[in-house]
Order: sequence, then structure tokens, then C-alpha cells
Amino acid sequence: MFSIFQVWISVIFFSCSASSCRNNNELKNKSIVFLSETTDKDEITVLTYNVMGSQFKPNERIPALINIIVESGADVVALQEIDLGFADALMNDSAISKAYLYRSNLINHIKGGLLFLSKFKMNEVSYHNLPETRLNRFMLTMKVEINNELVHFTTVHLDSYLEDGERRAKQLGFIFDKLKEHKNNIILGDFNFGDLEQPETSYLDSNYTDIWLELNPKKKGYTWNMEENNMALQGSFPTEKSRRLDRIIMNSESWAFQSCGIIGNHPLIQNSKDLFPSDHYGLIGTISNKKNK
Repeated sequence: MFSIFQVWISVIFFSCSASSCRNNNELKNKSIVFLSETTDKDEITVLTYNVMGSQFKPNERIPALINIIVESGADVVALQEIDLGFADALMNDSAISKAYLYRSNLINHIKGGLLFLSKFKMNEVSYHNLPETRLNRFMLTMKVEINNELVHFTTVHLDSYLEDGERRAKQLGFIFDKLKEHKNNIILGDFNFGDLEQPETSYLDSNYTDIWLELNPKKKGYTWNMEENNMALQGSFPTEKSRRLDRIIMNSESWAFQSCGIIGNHPLIQNSKDLFPSDHYGLIGTISNKKNK
């Protein structure tokens, strides 16, 4: 196993490389490769969460979000809408530092607001610009070796505007094409469209399974819930409705879904709709290794 010193050398190397590439405008499609290390694991818990940055009531929301992340026990955490204020809070939180030795970025470079926290050694981290984005959106992928085979975790935040369905559809096509050569893919993030919405739904790769639809087919699973959460209501577009924007989908020969649930859906002020950890709810899921059943 790697020592803590070796872990931080790897993370600092990525940060410096990313900073250098940023200054040279070269990080549009960039990969950083680390030393390989495998982990033996029968189950993996993953969490995706759009955290809404740090501009709105950070003193109340950020500690609550950090507590949710740590208490979730997730092995891999995919975060969206990370800004420098939130990244700084993460970097300086002792519970986060203890739980997650590996991070895809450091505070001085948060590309597209995406960040991975991981209990597993990252073998490779790569960014790709999403096509036709007008909101500077990216996909972030990390490769982890588990049970002597690679698992690819990708987090995304697709374009947001209601009228951008065609744009999101093209972004989905790009993401699936980038990952098509890999055996074990888990994509998690803010997809910014609801169930059955078109044209995006028709661009979802049929080889992937949606954890919520697989395990909770009769439940709505709204992670953007305007009836419960006034932060979502205030941040909504005209004519927008509550929707299941956040997803975990998987295409894998080795892993199967075990459980999933919504997290962060309790207000910070009892019996109030005005203050939640984020305007989105998080989605947490557990997968198990098929070979060890």
C-alpha cells in the first residue's frame, strides 16, 4: 500500500500539471497517469451530488454537505458545481482529509466545477470538453483498479437550459463514445433532464442501466424537487417542473446494483422549505462484484 506521503505526492503532481496546462490553455482534453495500485473489494458505494457552490449561506450549507459526504461512507464521491470556496472548505476539513486520501484536483484548479473524492488510488484522471457547451461543461473520468481490473468512474454536468435538449443529446453521444472501449463504466452526475424527456432519453446508451429505475421503478426519485425545496424553486426556469436530474448509470461485466437512495433531502431548519444543504438532492448507490456472489 502507498504511504500518506506518496498519496500527496501523486495529488500535488496532478495539481501542478493541471495549473501549468491551464496557463498554456492546454487542458481541454488532458490525462494524468499515476502509478497503478489495485484494491480488493466486494462492494462499492458511490455518491453523486450537485452542491450548488459556496455563494449561498456557506456557513450553514457547507458543514452540512461535508457531514453528509463523510457520514455516507461512500467510497467514491462525484461532486458538481464545486467552486473555489467550496474546494477550500474541503481541503481544510480534517474529516474529509481522513476519509478521502485521493482527490482529482486541488483548490487552484477546478475544471468545470467537477471533483472526485476517492478512497481508492486513482490510476488516471482525464478531462474532456463537452461538445457545443455554452456553459463551459466537461466530463471528468478517473480509472481505479479494483480486484485486478479497471473500473472507470465518470462524472458529468450537462448543459442546463430547458431548450438545450439537442445540445445535451450530443453531449451524451460524446460521453458514451469516449467510454465505449471500456468494460466497467459508472457514470454519475447532473444530467439536467428528466425521465422520458426527448431527445435526450433516446440518446441514452441501451447498454447502460439506471440504478434508480432498476431498483425503484415505481418511485419518482426527484433530485430537483421544487415542491419540497424552495432553493430549487427559486433556481428554476419558467415552466420547469420537479425532475430526476441526477443519475447513476452503469455498464459493467463485473458489477451489479445492490441499493440506492436519495440523500441530503432534509431541511437544515426544521419544518422549513427555505434552507437545504443544496438545491439538488444527492444520489447514493451500492454495487456489488458479480464474481464474488
